[in-house]
Amino acid sequence: MHLIARRIALALAVVQADAWLPIVEDVEQSKQDVVQAPEAVVERLEAAIEWIHDHPIDAAAEPNVQRAHSEALLLLAQAHLGMNDPAQAIAAIDEAVRIARGDPLPTGFGNAVDDLVLERLSASENAPRGHLRIDCAVPCRVILDERDAGSGAQVLAQGLPLGTHRLWILAIDAPEHHVAQSFTLSEATPSHRTTFDPMPARSSDGDGSGSLDRLLPRWAAILGITAGVASIAAGSILLALEDRCTNDLSRVRGSTDCPYLSHNPWSPALLGIGAGLVIGFTIPLAIGDARQRSRGRAQPTGHASR
Repeated sequence: MHLIARRIALALAVVQADAWLPIVEDVEQSKQDVVQAPEAVVERLEAAIEWIHDHPIDAAAEPNVQRAHSEALLLLAQAHLGMNDPAQAIAAIDEAVRIARGDPLPTGFGNAVDDLVLERLSASENAPRGHLRIDCAVPCRVILDERDAGSGAQVLAQGLPLGTHRLWILAIDAPEHHVAQSFTLSEATPSHRTTFDPMPARSSDGDGSGSLDRLLPRWAAILGITAGVASIAAGSILLALEDRCTNDLSRVRGSTDCPYLSHNPWSPALLGIGAGLVIGFTIPLAIGDARQRSRGRAQPTGHASR
């Protein structure tokens, strides 16, 4: 089942491989429009940044998206400066500095933006730093601010700029199990620690068939119950035919002209096996359904705690 799921995921990834291209195109177009139509550019760039936030795996895997992300924030700062809103420009640049984590930022967005970037970089370098620690119950991959931050049983990210960060944790062997959260580092709380365990999580499958909080997958429990019912039905039929004439099933023991009697020793066994299957698979199915109902529909597909 895991192999099938991974092949499906790979196929979907191929189909959606170029889904980020319109984002890069929007950023490139914004470079042409930012001076003449800053309001329209702000709306376009905010939509592009929101898409990147919602697709961290695409962003982490594609350098073009990472560059477009940084450029979108700097263009956003340029647009806000053109609209006489320096506070929003500073916020955009601070976000660009935060996600870059020390990597050089793109240039060429005007002297005002370049000067403000240098100012905010200096402020960030002189500010206290924070760190992140993630302990995983299974090998996991960590994406921080839409960029890979490491993988393994324990992931450490040090020297992080203070502020709000976006975190995405995936189980390496089952990336459909993941959690997304945000956290804020400050001088008062410069560290953030999270544990990740996909075991309590419900599956992303619509019917919960692969949920890891079940004793058995739902499809397996239903299959077992079905087999049990079939076994009981077969045993009941054989039991009903017990001691009847093989040449005329309407006749029973003691009838004349009845050379052979039907006798099948398997009927009690089939009845017993069927009852055992029904009981044995109904219990884990009921427990799994009860756990999922109590967990609620809004539960993410993984579990993280501080």
